[in-house]
Amino acid sequence: MNADQFVINEDFIAKDQDQISVSQGDKVELLDRFATPDQEYVAVAVIDEETKKPSTKRGNVPYRILFSLDNV
Repeated sequence: MNADQFVINEDFIAKDQDQISVSQGDKVELLDRFATPDQEYVAVAVIDEETKKPSTKRGNVPYRILFSLDNV
C-alpha cells in the first residue's frame, strides 16, 4: 500500500475555492510530500475507485480527517 494514501474518516464540505468536498470512506493520495500533522489543511487527490489512481478531483482537506491506510 502506498504510504501517501489515506482514507477520509469523516465527511467534509468545501468552504473555500481551493478545498474539495469528500465523504467518509473516500480514498485520497497526499500531494504534499512534506505535509505534517501540524498543518490544518493539506492538498490531496481523490483516488478513482475503478483505476485505483489519483483522479483530477484535487484540493485541500483538513489533515485531521485523514487516516493512513498503513494503519488498516
